Amino acid sequence: GAMRNISAYALTHVGSLKEAEEAAAAARDAHNESGSIYGQVYADCFSGLIELLQGRLQSALAILHGALALANEGGHARGVPAAAAASYLIAAQYEANEINDVERLTSEYANMITQLGIPDQVINTQIICARVALQEKGYTQACQVLNELRQRGQQIKHSRMVASAWCEQARMAIQHGDINAASRYLSLSEGSAQLLKYSRERWFPTSMRLLLAQERVNEALSQINKELRTAEQEGKLRYVLELHILHSEALALAREHRKSQKELIKAISFAHREGFVRPFIDAGRRVQAAVKECRAVYGDEVPEPFLKALTQHQASDITRTPEATENAETLTKREYDVLQLLALGYNNQAISDKLFISLPTVKTHLRKINSKLQAKNRTEAVMIARKQGLVE
Repeated sequence: GAMRNISAYALTHVGSLKEAEEAAAAARDAHNESGSIYGQVYADCFSGLIELLQGRLQSALAILHGALALANEGGHARGVPAAAAASYLIAAQYEANEINDVERLTSEYANMITQLGIPDQVINTQIICARVALQEKGYTQACQVLNELRQRGQQIKHSRMVASAWCEQARMAIQHGDINAASRYLSLSEGSAQLLKYSRERWFPTSMRLLLAQERVNEALSQINKELRTAEQEGKLRYVLELHILHSEALALAREHRKSQKELIKAISFAHREGFVRPFIDAGRRVQAAVKECRAVYGDEVPEPFLKALTQHQASDITRTPEATENAETLTKREYDVLQLLALGYNNQAISDKLFISLPTVKTHLRKINSKLQAKNRTEAVMIARKQGLVE
């Protein structure tokens, strides 16, 4: 039974989900026969993880709730099985945006997971803690959580743990509008061959969003299309969902708005059926705005319950300051519109198309925005605007 659990875990991480599913089922049968609660919990954990990776979120939640209950009732409430079950349940609840439950479980189990969990459990849990901190407490607190993850990785000499923290910090820096820092953080993460080999689903979307932020749209589109085909062939439907969202973003920046909306509708349809919410929130304000646009254009193809779930808890990476109102009055309505689109990642041509103004007019507005905010460039303008609460 134990060897089958190990096999299920290993197969999961090399992308062989069908074989992993078979190994986990065999492990569960063996441990049920032997009466090993420890082994049963782990078999259920891996079954739940596989369900999650295959995009079956509701099934994953049911299995992982059962695994944690079994660990607690079977005498392992403060041991390795409970830590493992809690880590995977936290991941599934986060996908469903059940943030209150995530915070409750992390407050109870995060330290235990860090001390007893295997590296992937530690990485995933701490990154979720960082994302919740970003939403609830702000960018500085989120960076502190990631720094603790890096320190833990250095302490146990686990390069992928360190690299994963840098990769997540790059993702947050992109959303924060600091593209230079994001590029540096991502470069630091790419020093780990283990990250690129075994955590590609963490690294690739961040690397593509950096390309989009750098206006290298065609380069990103080519790579996203290839990655999407591979993920579909491997049955990684949770990852496919994220790639559809990413593809939609890239198409929008390429001014393929109809194709972008169709791609987003695909993602919404799958997500609504299975209960995924968080991938849209973590993708940022631009995607959330695009979902609302799709609702206006396509109606019930964007179900109202999904839209409500999406807007109930939206990610926030800024703190409003007293200067916000004063500075907002120095911008004209049109300058404010341009600034909003700039913060969403639109390039000059996309802003021109969106607001029905000429490119020279866009550039004039940007010069005035930089002057009024005392910014050296568009990236700094967005950073200042976010700090002052002018944009989200």
